[in-house]
Amino acid sequence: MVTNGYCIVPIKKIYLMKKTDALPPKIGKPAERALAHAGIQSLTDLSQYSEQEIMNLHGIGKKAMALIQQAMAANKISFKKTSVGKK
Repeated sequence: MVTNGYCIVPIKKIYLMKKTDALPPKIGKPAERALAHAGIQSLTDLSQYSEQEIMNLHGIGKKAMALIQQAMAANKISFKKTSVGKK
């Protein structure tokens, strides 16, 4: 229903509408703070970093990384590839 330019949507549907590339819940407060401090707010933001760069953040552990990897795989998002240079 549209009234005065506003679309009225039942609350339940608003709750179900969420950002598909949101960071996974329950990754732990230290991991949340580490990502926030680095300016990372979504899985899309994470795709700009390599897996190693994220693991190097203080507060990111194995559990948080596993949850991040699962969420990224589910959304078909991947970490930045690192190139190994020849010496």
